[in-house]
Amino acid sequence: MPTMIPFNRMFRTSVGQQSYDYVLIHLFEDSYERKLDHTITALLRTTVSFIGISLLMMVLSNVFAVYSLKHPRYTFKRAAAALYGMTMACLIVCVDLGGTEDPQRISVLVEVKAWSYSYSLIVVILSAVANGMAGILFFLYSKKLKGSRAPNQKVAEANEEFLIDLPPVTEKSNECPTQT
Repeated sequence: MPTMIPFNRMFRTSVGQQSYDYVLIHLFEDSYERKLDHTITALLRTTVSFIGISLLMMVLSNVFAVYSLKHPRYTFKRAAAALYGMTMACLIVCVDLGGTEDPQRISVLVEVKAWSYSYSLIVVILSAVANGMAGILFFLYSKKLKGSRAPNQKVAEANEEFLIDLPPVTEKSNECPTQT
């Protein structure tokens, strides 16, 4: 059975009539030293990692979306849509990992009166929905506009296919060139 967390790692704060207990857990400290359950620290590490990945994906998808709006090519818009979809998936994983923390296991360490996610869960879900909607919209508006359907000549030229002009392959071209 795990031991109680030392008092210097516990914090108490009150908001209105309710008081909350917080526990400072060092994520990269050896959990066996503290005699804590290793699964709890592993879950917390995974959650923090996915939060970092989600933030990075949000920044990358927004930067790529701005780039795809400045350079109107359908492949850039589809790539931005895929990035928004991956961001939504990372946020859903964060919500799922946050929900799998077992309150009974943690309540052995700290006396917990009530578990409340309050508005933070709603913010994450709304963010995931917004990223999903942005991905769907980028995908829907990523049509290939060629020729007369293009709004201007620049877009028409950007969506034209081009072939790279390479010399034909012959028997002699397969040999390694000799230096003279």
